[in-house]
Amino acid sequence: MRFIDLLATAAASAALAAAAPAVDTPSPVETGLRLVKTSEADPGSWVTEEGKDQLVADGVDFFDITDIEDEEVLTILSTPPSELRSFHTRQITYPTELSHQDRANCLIPRINTDGPQLWLKNMTEFWNRHYRSVNGTLAAAWMFELVGEIAGPNPLIEVAQFPHSAFDQPSVIAKIPGASDELVIVSAHFDSTGGSATARGPGADDNGSGVVVILEALRIFADARYRPENTLEFHFYAGEEGGMLGSKDVFADYKAKNKTVLAMMNQDMAGYSPSGKISIFTDYADPGLTAYCRLIAEEYTGETTQDVCGYACSDHGSAYANGFPAAYVCDEPVKTATRWIHSPWDVYETIQWDAIHRHSVFTVAFLLLAYGATIVFHNLFFHPLRRFPGPKLWAASPLPAVLNVLRGTSHYKILELHKRYGDIVRVGPNELAFAHADAWKDICGHLQRGQDENGKDPKYGNEDLDRSLISASRERHGPMRRLLSHGFSARAMAEQQPLINTYIDLFLQRLREHGEGGSKPIDLTKWFEWATFDIIGDLSFGESFGCLQTSASHPWVDSFFESMKIIPAVQSIHDLPFFSILKPLYFLLFIPKEVATQRRTSELFAEESLKKRLSLTTERPDFVQAMLERGKEYKLTPTELRDNSVLLTTAGSETTATTLTAAVYFLGTHTEVLEKLKAEVRSSFKSEDEIDVTSVQNLSYMLAVLKEVMRVHPAVAISLPRSTPPGGAEIAGEHIPGNTTLGIWQYAIYHDPTKFLHPDSFIPERWLNDKRFENDAKHLHQPFSYGPRNCLGMNLAYAEMRLILARMIWNFDLELAPQSRQWAVNQKVFFFWEKPPLWVNIKQRS
Repeated sequence: MRFIDLLATAAASAALAAAAPAVDTPSPVETGLRLVKTSEADPGSWVTEEGKDQLVADGVDFFDITDIEDEEVLTILSTPPSELRSFHTRQITYPTELSHQDRANCLIPRINTDGPQLWLKNMTEFWNRHYRSVNGTLAAAWMFELVGEIAGPNPLIEVAQFPHSAFDQPSVIAKIPGASDELVIVSAHFDSTGGSATARGPGADDNGSGVVVILEALRIFADARYRPENTLEFHFYAGEEGGMLGSKDVFADYKAKNKTVLAMMNQDMAGYSPSGKISIFTDYADPGLTAYCRLIAEEYTGETTQDVCGYACSDHGSAYANGFPAAYVCDEPVKTATRWIHSPWDVYETIQWDAIHRHSVFTVAFLLLAYGATIVFHNLFFHPLRRFPGPKLWAASPLPAVLNVLRGTSHYKILELHKRYGDIVRVGPNELAFAHADAWKDICGHLQRGQDENGKDPKYGNEDLDRSLISASRERHGPMRRLLSHGFSARAMAEQQPLINTYIDLFLQRLREHGEGGSKPIDLTKWFEWATFDIIGDLSFGESFGCLQTSASHPWVDSFFESMKIIPAVQSIHDLPFFSILKPLYFLLFIPKEVATQRRTSELFAEESLKKRLSLTTERPDFVQAMLERGKEYKLTPTELRDNSVLLTTAGSETTATTLTAAVYFLGTHTEVLEKLKAEVRSSFKSEDEIDVTSVQNLSYMLAVLKEVMRVHPAVAISLPRSTPPGGAEIAGEHIPGNTTLGIWQYAIYHDPTKFLHPDSFIPERWLNDKRFENDAKHLHQPFSYGPRNCLGMNLAYAEMRLILARMIWNFDLELAPQSRQWAVNQKVFFFWEKPPLWVNIKQRS
């Protein structure tokens, strides 16, 4: 409904005003009359429903205010827009330039008019869709069914009817729930009129065209299974031609429920455009949102026109009157709009489909780009995490965190943020970093009966794709862990020692051969990796990778390190809110083909290795044997056996190699520590044969060295994120809302001067009851994680590191080569440390 003839409108309004009783609140003269208001100055007049039809036929726009009891809304409807700023208490600043166009560019090519043509054809076959007619009620039922069908591909979308007490025709609302309840709304009214409740009123342009535009946008978002940060709503209003009846009730309800509407964009008439330009209407609308709509329209559809449409022009007026930011776009300015509205001649054949396509492009772009604008506002001022300190840019958008991840500098940046903001820092729109004394216990600790777990953050794992212990659900994790734990028992380690010693013997032999008596430095980064992969590979698959035997890497090991390089990019994509748009093309767009090929090659290698291992008739003291022997409680499927073997290999090799490499580096840069350790090892044993899994446990200084290495250079420097359950959780004395990402960044905690004295210094004595360090927060040092999901192989890792390091110290004198004296300085992390070569001169002990 819009003004058609401004002179007729003015005359009719004046006549109604003159006929109105000279009192502030007119009273009905008979049952069934409705109070209508045609301008701010009009106090209102009582008319019949037929009288309202006549006003529409005469081109007079009006609000039906009969049921409005909200004095503020009535005041707004009686006040010129220039005087209304005091009533609009929630002002939102919209951007003056566009960003996040990549989101829109992904979806806009999917727009077409096939659906809109079919939907509009069916819509106009109703005799009319008048809000007081049986046809109008049937049309509403059809709309509800159609909206549900279009929303079907995305099970998250909720479709509901919104009933109205004054008439039978309900409105229809589709909602795509977001991480927040704040709303971005697009709307169109679906009722029509031909002059009365019985007259033919196909309503093709007014407003079937606007409806099919909103429906096409809904289809695009439903098919993409888009999951927004803010909640998106698609409104189809009843009773607009009766004085904004449907939208008036909807926004009165939203105001009463204190809902936050960040943007409402209304489409009324979108299918007839001789100019070929979208028209932006500027009156009774939010100026900032209107300007932002113009920016979007001009970017995606070209030049626009501008006009005003007057009082009670369309449903955006209801949002406006209730204090919500609203905008209105149309197909043409008033003077050049179709002349067939509100008549039997507003038919399907008059629709220009290029106009429908143009408005659909604009609507999809609006939903995606307005989302980008309003989410920043939401994150800063309405998000439930807004009370936690942190940099504003990080709170507003995930991009600062993503950039640090991609640069490999997250561990340094989080340390800087903890130093500045304290123990709990907001490091993303929906993410907190913790360095609090109770962080480990509250986030990862054992649960009370009935307490929900802070589970693995779903952004960084997929329980359906990975059947290993690390991603297992709470129900699967317990029995699976108990089964796997038998391979790490004291008895198992004693049985595994001969196998481990075989590889350590070969490792030491290769160091002698390639070190050339200390005259040639060798790269211990590489050699530690080969040694640990061979040891754990044999325990996991029944045979080693042969790296030490051939003095060369194995393709499976190479593919592992190559695949690890992609993890930061994958995690960053998950953090970007428009990832769900791209999910169907995820592997194609973001996983290089060779990496996907390497993953499958790795799986095939693991499967073949396990087949050979399972074919053995003799028992071996390895992880596979433990899993098979104890399979009564929890029998692993072949896929679970494969994925757990891969997990044990990767988790038990790279991290151990990193700690050993870092240990040699810090010993080489702290010769006084190296001399103390050398004295302890060489005085504790009479021969190398005495060095075994049991005896190395008596090397207290070595344990202190390893603990200090894992503090200054933890193998897992970054956060392994958890997520609060839907009902939230109590953490560090704070209630944390549901579905919040939680992080404990080990590097950041261990280098925090409020947690450790001289945090950047390598001082093993801090672990030996040195009084200087008695106030260190040593309970926060959890290099193997904490709680029921901590590292299953912790004891094996300690035994392996002690054995290798003790036997190296027993056999060799180590000297760090000059080119590696800055090995750990500014080292980056891409899930694992990006370790450069560690060049060391190794001389046989004199």
